[in-house]
Amino acid sequence: LGVDRFLDMCRTTLNVTGDLVLATVVSRGESDDTLPADASIAPAELPGEGRRGLKHGTAEGA
Repeated sequence: LGVDRFLDMCRTTLNVTGDLVLATVVSRGESDDTLPADASIAPAELPGEGRRGLKHGTAEGA
């Protein structure tokens, strides 16, 4: 059954290589103009930040 292990490794290598090639082809085919040039994306506020959030270094926020 050593042959089956070798063939399985070959099939896995071929499968991973195919996935990588397809991902590369798709990423090159996508356009970069999905967002307008003047659009700015503000970072989302994380839970616990802001006026009502816990302060670092306090008993509640430590």
